[in-house]
Amino acid sequence: PTQVTAVTAPTEKAQRGRSFWRTARSYTRAGLLKAGEFSHTSPFAAVAPWIGTLVGSWIVGANTGSVPAIVPGAIVAAIGCTPVAAAAQWVKTRGNRTRRQDARERKVMEYASLALLPDLAEFTHLSPAERVEARETVVVDTVNYLQNNVYRDDEKKSPLKSEPSTRVVLHAFAAAPNQLEVIYQAGGPDIATGFDLDDDGRGAMVLKDLVAGTATYKTELAERNYISYVSAPIAGDTSIYGMISVDTTDIRQLDQEDVYALEVIASALAVFYQESEHA
Repeated sequence: PTQVTAVTAPTEKAQRGRSFWRTARSYTRAGLLKAGEFSHTSPFAAVAPWIGTLVGSWIVGANTGSVPAIVPGAIVAAIGCTPVAAAAQWVKTRGNRTRRQDARERKVMEYASLALLPDLAEFTHLSPAERVEARETVVVDTVNYLQNNVYRDDEKKSPLKSEPSTRVVLHAFAAAPNQLEVIYQAGGPDIATGFDLDDDGRGAMVLKDLVAGTATYKTELAERNYISYVSAPIAGDTSIYGMISVDTTDIRQLDQEDVYALEVIASALAVFYQESEHA
């Protein structure tokens, strides 16, 4: 299997500092979006500008010659319009998410039909050793495609982001049946780790998700080097081969709808593992 390229790990202090600011930014964005959703779904956004403008105009009108009074009046009027701006931003954000999800699903389906299916058709002509080698090539190509073409499009448009906030990782079982190793990863500055399924902590949670056989989405995670993640098991009819996951430090990047796209990829990869196992 292709191994992850080694990089110099940041110091513990730098990791804590970076994790703190990433978490602070993500929760700030989440709070603003919650405020926007509240403003959009309640009469508050319609009433606040009227009250703010009325009070602000009264202050200004009653104190036309007083600059110290005019300034607070203008501030009151501006604050009154804030819920409308927040609601508009929430609507815009939801629209962007919908368009992004549609684009992701389209790209995933195109990749599955135009790349994975033709590769699978060639498997029948390969020897057992060649099938394993071909499978590893497919794994690397798939992880790179997801990172570069599905989950990083928005970041490519932003010159302010020097490194990707998303990371795509494929884990598979090692020689020991209770060990999930990192086979390949792309994106993100941090090196992914494996899982000991006998561990009562994270290992037990991963084992539960694998046995359930369904993709999972979790967000607002604490004490992790990412905020949200989506994970889908790579499983055949009778065997579980591993899992593929996407995690991010940006709370806006992933959503519950990403589950479907990742399940499509995981199901296709499961066929490659099954065919190479029974070669």
